[in-house]
Amino acid sequence: MNFSKGGVIHKGVLSDHHPFVDTLIMGSIITPFGKLFHNWQLGIFVYVIIQAFFSALSFSLTVKYAHAKLMLKNTFLVFMVAFYALCPVFPASVQTVSKDALFSWIYVIFIILYIEAIRTKCQCFNNIKYDIWMIVVASLSILTKKVGLYVILFSLLALIFLIPKNRIKSFGVLIVTLFISVGLSGMIKSNLKVVPGGKQEMFSLPFQQTARYYKYYKNEVTKKEYRTLNEVVDMKNIDKRYNPTLADPVKGYNDRGSTQQYINYLKVWFAEGIKHPRVYFDAGVAMLSGWFSFSEYNPLMEMSWHSQLNPSLIPSTVPDRRGFFKYSSDTTQQFFNDLYSNPLFTIFLSYAFYATLIPVFVISTLCKKWYSTELKYYWLAMVPLILSLVLGCWLSPVSIVFEGRRYLYPVVYTLPIMVALCVSMYQKKSVNTFKRDDG
Repeated sequence: MNFSKGGVIHKGVLSDHHPFVDTLIMGSIITPFGKLFHNWQLGIFVYVIIQAFFSALSFSLTVKYAHAKLMLKNTFLVFMVAFYALCPVFPASVQTVSKDALFSWIYVIFIILYIEAIRTKCQCFNNIKYDIWMIVVASLSILTKKVGLYVILFSLLALIFLIPKNRIKSFGVLIVTLFISVGLSGMIKSNLKVVPGGKQEMFSLPFQQTARYYKYYKNEVTKKEYRTLNEVVDMKNIDKRYNPTLADPVKGYNDRGSTQQYINYLKVWFAEGIKHPRVYFDAGVAMLSGWFSFSEYNPLMEMSWHSQLNPSLIPSTVPDRRGFFKYSSDTTQQFFNDLYSNPLFTIFLSYAFYATLIPVFVISTLCKKWYSTELKYYWLAMVPLILSLVLGCWLSPVSIVFEGRRYLYPVVYTLPIMVALCVSMYQKKSVNTFKRDDG
């Protein structure tokens, strides 16, 4: 079973609405405790402990890599450890049973391996141990989050096409990764009769633009256009259901149309956008607002949603054993709420600090050194960062409410190593290291 929003069981058949590998991992740990011991909370607790261990392990690997390979000074390493210890998104994410928290610690390891490929100008692909680790981690990144496929694919393609050394070996790693994550997983899903997830998940922003267009210009929508739109999105009362900052009321959770019907929809969507581009622009700004604003409706730390017992996920007959832990959760949440109300701390507990301010610093720093002989490939490190933001955050169905925070997990998890890379670019010691340590 899956404890993520949307569920995964449809008429007795597994669904890939959320990656089925997540379902298998979570279910194999949590379900036995619920069925054998009638204690779902214990199963969730065990899963969270395991997730906390591997998350801490990935953070430790980040600090170790920054010390051993990027040659950063102890002062910055202490800062990294302090960030991992104090940033509120980590305790909030570790306690969640969701694909985002599972994917993020795996993704951290991929970013470390990716930066190592850039640092060594792909010489590391000559090391079979590195190749195996890259294949395993990249495959898991793809299997545990759908956006992971595009982030991993385009990041590795950037290495292959833009760094001339070891192209054959790096291309081979990519092919094996795709074979394992896409090919073999496809065979497994076929044998398990896993139903594909809905295509509507990729259309949050276009559907929002359609809803806003219909809200203000419904009289201009022809009957033919209405029928075409209605094939993929429920047009009944769409203008009333439209929420500028949340796509779920319009998008829904079920796939309504075929591939051809989605193509027909995009033709109408494009035509209407040409007529009134301002409507599409406003809809887009509303959806993305949370990633650029420092005044949110909630702080980055939000635990109340995860301390509930949702009867749709856990049988209502299960006794509530939270007790002290509910009290501690509420107390912790109140502490962060009080910090958020303090102007000195608001910026550090806001989404935009991690989704905009620090990424802009990282990207601008990486671009600044693109002309350097030794550092000319470092700008490639911004490829997965930009893809994580655009595909993982900007195209998500929400940005400003507390659930939107989970889309930001991969970015926050990897920001310390990205900042570490930027700092290393300004240290003469790290530049000299390239000549004596290429592997």
